[in-house]
Amino acid sequence: MNTILMVMLYLAGAATSIGVHEGAHMAVAEIQGVRLEWDGGSWTAYPQASDSLRMAGVIAQALTSEIILAGDFQDRSPYFLGLLHANILHAGSYATLRGGTGDFQEISDQWHRSVALHAALTAARAGGRKLEVKDGGIFYTWRW
Repeated sequence: MNTILMVMLYLAGAATSIGVHEGAHMAVAEIQGVRLEWDGGSWTAYPQASDSLRMAGVIAQALTSEIILAGDFQDRSPYFLGLLHANILHAGSYATLRGGTGDFQEISDQWHRSVALHAALTAARAGGRKLEVKDGGIFYTWRW
């Protein structure tokens, strides 16, 4: 696979991560009968957003990360690697920025810590070593 195609697939995966995040907010808003308006950088909910609406994006990203890691997809395609990396960076940045940002401005400290911990553990699992058997030997390899 050539380098340009690999970069394009990686960026498409990262874009999908954003789509999953924002799509989850939209789906939960629809279910709850909440109207969302995009104001150039974030959603505004009418009436006020519930915790489940605020957390929908990072929960959807956590689920897609678990699916990717369980299926070992990141070893097969730059697309899944881009999706996984964006999930980790997005959730990690939301949860660790001082005072919260976006969805996290009104979320409890326990949620901040839980999301940050999941992002860190996902990164560790994605970057951890993997045991491979090839050419009659057993080798440890890095996933990325």
